[in-house]
Order: sequence, then C-alpha cells, then structure tokens
Amino acid sequence: MQVLRSGDKEAVKFVTPSGVTGIVATSLPSELVAKLAKKLEGKLRRSGHLTGPLPTSSKTGSTNS
Repeated sequence: MQVLRSGDKEAVKFVTPSGVTGIVATSLPSELVAKLAKKLEGKLRRSGHLTGPLPTSSKTGSTNS
C-alpha cells in the first residue's frame, strides 16, 4: 500500500489480489464514506453483483438496514 499526498489531502493506493488498482481518500468525513458505501451497495445489488448482507463497519458508520 502506498500513501499519496497533495497539500492537506491524503489517499492510499493499493492493488487487490485480482489486479485492480484502488485509490481511496483517507481524509473524507465518515458521514460521506457511509453515504458512498450505501450508494455503491445499491448499484451492486441492482446489477446482481451483491446478493447477501454486508458486514457492519464501525469505521464508516454503515449498517445492514
């Protein structure tokens, strides 16, 4: 994992086991991260790529509701 910085912004860059490169901002408010996770979950469910419940994460404040 590599840490990227630009001014007061910070992100981490990583590569998944399947070879996908991900870049995630680390300075986002937890409320925004929770909303983005919920939006992504909806898109994945509608596309059929996600069928089961998601685990609850205390870091993002997301729930399984």
